[in-house]
Amino acid sequence: PLLLKIPFLDPGGDVSVILGFEAEELILKRLSGPHVPRFAASGSLAKVPYIAMEFVAGVGLAELTNGAPQPPDEVARIGAEIAKALAALHRQ
Repeated sequence: PLLLKIPFLDPGGDVSVILGFEAEELILKRLSGPHVPRFAASGSLAKVPYIAMEFVAGVGLAELTNGAPQPPDEVARIGAEIAKALAALHRQ
């Protein structure tokens, strides 16, 4: 399954939307690992802008923190997973 990300490009709107979209596309193409969805395809800003990436099923961090407070061992486990993901991304 894929996730399709399409930017909202409002004529005369904030150019940072376009810059952010382009940066995300460039970066996502170069990253790999278990904590990064695989890049599948993208569309041109001049035609139909989109980024297609792997859909990753699971529970997001925001949803986990809604159940706060968590037991200390669970907080430590989540923190360790985040640290491993950031270290892997930083190496790339």
